[in-house]
Amino acid sequence: MESMDEEAILSFLTDNAQLSDIVTRQQFIAVFPKDKRADPAVESLYQDLAETRLRQVNSVRKNVRLECAVSSRSMQVDLDNEQRDSPEAVDGDNEIENIYSEIIPARVPRKLTLAEMVSRMQGAVSKLTSELDFIDQDSKRMIEETGAIVDSLSDLRYKKLSAGSVEQCLSGLADLHSVLIGGDMAT
Repeated sequence: MESMDEEAILSFLTDNAQLSDIVTRQQFIAVFPKDKRADPAVESLYQDLAETRLRQVNSVRKNVRLECAVSSRSMQVDLDNEQRDSPEAVDGDNEIENIYSEIIPARVPRKLTLAEMVSRMQGAVSKLTSELDFIDQDSKRMIEETGAIVDSLSDLRYKKLSAGSVEQCLSGLADLHSVLIGGDMAT
């Protein structure tokens, strides 16, 4: 049984929410160039959009009903607890979980066999190992690139700069900066 609040919310959110309420078929077709308006694909597109919109509206209705049921059930539990004057507090999380389980069928977890568990664990170990190998290779590559840049800047370290090597030095520093800031770290 729908409550007055549920009806009001549903009315507010879903009345006049169909695609035909927002844009008529003729208005939709008029948006297209004149030579494309008679194309059956335009009609098909409108139909697809109308069906998608209908699924969205139905989803909103379902979610509103679910939330109203949860709220109603929760309020009823609170009222029952007050009337009973029970010193025991009802755990709200468990109550909401129970309400959802009544409305939405619960998935029964399948128990894994030992062989399946070992297989999944080996798969996880394999994935982690490959990720660590990738990180290791990437780190080695970055160290090599950084070393090459530092070597190219050795003239700066030993103060052996000629007039033409200032530009080369600045270029090397820019390369080093891009490597350190994240140019290659994101890969």
